[in-house]
Amino acid sequence: MQNYPFISKPILHMNKFLITKIQETDFDEVTRVLTDAFLTNPAYSIIFKDPKKREAGLLWLFRTSLFLLNRKQALTNVVKERETGKIIGTFTVVPPEGVKKGFGAY
Repeated sequence: MQNYPFISKPILHMNKFLITKIQETDFDEVTRVLTDAFLTNPAYSIIFKDPKKREAGLLWLFRTSLFLLNRKQALTNVVKERETGKIIGTFTVVPPEGVKKGFGAY
């Protein structure tokens, strides 16, 4: 903190959160978190022009992406509140060589 005087205290208290690899049972909740986060994003307003269909489209898009990215190994992590287990965030780290899906995934 000495080199960064503008930082007075840590922003994140890790003892309050748990970061784990995604489980298949997390897919629905993670899909909902992602959909809620991107529902008003202008980029997705261009892709899903009809506001009534945007939410359903995003739910499908994120659920499908989670399935394809995590089919062979868990690349997605979830951030959960330690006390409640509620998922409050997610991130995916894709290796530089990407993820080979194969035709069978579709």
